Amino acid sequence: MISIHDTISEIDAQRVLVSLGYNGTARPDEGIRNQVDRCIRKASGSFRAAFKEVPVAGMEAGCIATKYGRIQSKNFATIARGAETLYFCLVTTDGDEEGADDQCSDLLETMVRDAIGTVLVEQGVERLIARMEEETGQHLCLPFSPGYCDFAVEGQRLIFSALAPRPLGVRFDETSWMMTPIKSISFIVSAGGAVMERNPCKFCSLTRCFMRRTAS
Repeated sequence: MISIHDTISEIDAQRVLVSLGYNGTARPDEGIRNQVDRCIRKASGSFRAAFKEVPVAGMEAGCIATKYGRIQSKNFATIARGAETLYFCLVTTDGDEEGADDQCSDLLETMVRDAIGTVLVEQGVERLIARMEEETGQHLCLPFSPGYCDFAVEGQRLIFSALAPRPLGVRFDETSWMMTPIKSISFIVSAGGAVMERNPCKFCSLTRCFMRRTAS
């Protein structure tokens, strides 16, 4: 397992606003924008990440076999058809936004700090993938997390079994499958020398899904 510690120097304020529900016709007022800007300036932007290369042991319709178990996902198996290898990954924040409700009595600030934590870990995932592509010279697909699309949330156990016990200090509950710290994302990516189809939404029939990454 390879681990890194990095910093997002510019947390995306617009994504924070979207995380707060301001998208489409909803528009934040000046007070909310100012609060977002103030909280971003105070955030460290620090995150930690870990990843491990996992060779493909075999493929069949809707399933990829690895030494740690089987990935049951028709959509991911379709994307990974031309993959040379897989990576099991984890990204978490340094906990600045954890317990924000215990550190301040202002409800708006609590909500904003929570949204910043969400965006920070998402930007951390993007930074990790870009770094992996640069360092390995491989093309990677978009991240595929347990509970996303047709990849069952029980896939969490598969990812954690490949990484070190409590990697980066992160643990998960086998009843709820939630991770602690909450601002953590586990995922798998396929990798290869040739450019692959990156977007799993192309193969999904849920055309009205709000998380859809491509037009129907």
